[in-house]
Amino acid sequence: MKKTFLLPLLVSLIGCNNANQSNESSIIFSTLIDHSYDEVIDKMIEWNDLFLVNQNNYFVYIFSKTCSHCNNIKNEVIDYALTVTNFHFINFTSDIPIVTNTEPTLNQSDVKDMGILGTPSLIEIYNHTSIMNIAGEYEIVKNLAKLR
Repeated sequence: MKKTFLLPLLVSLIGCNNANQSNESSIIFSTLIDHSYDEVIDKMIEWNDLFLVNQNNYFVYIFSKTCSHCNNIKNEVIDYALTVTNFHFINFTSDIPIVTNTEPTLNQSDVKDMGILGTPSLIEIYNHTSIMNIAGEYEIVKNLAKLR
């Protein structure tokens, strides 16, 4: 009889714990300000200027205002960008090549050899050479967390 009672109790406790963790995540995300890309207008560059930024190490975030994935992480990305000087934005246009594999885009220093998997994408440039090219909400947020 005791074993029968303990199992539902254990499941109930585990369920409450997960719910609390989920609520904590929601609280963290809900405290972010609802940002606009207008706030980072001074950080906007064009695709052809990808390697022309006058910094030794910087990041370029490629987004589309109509991309739901971009909108899901917009507040986090802009929030981070406002705290640093080496973060730039490119509004996606049709002249940006879409590739199926970003591996060949690494260690490049010419925009003609670059492309993205889609939006959102984050490219890191070091010494005018691409050293990272990732895409997707999860990968970008994970990398931003490492930078903080």
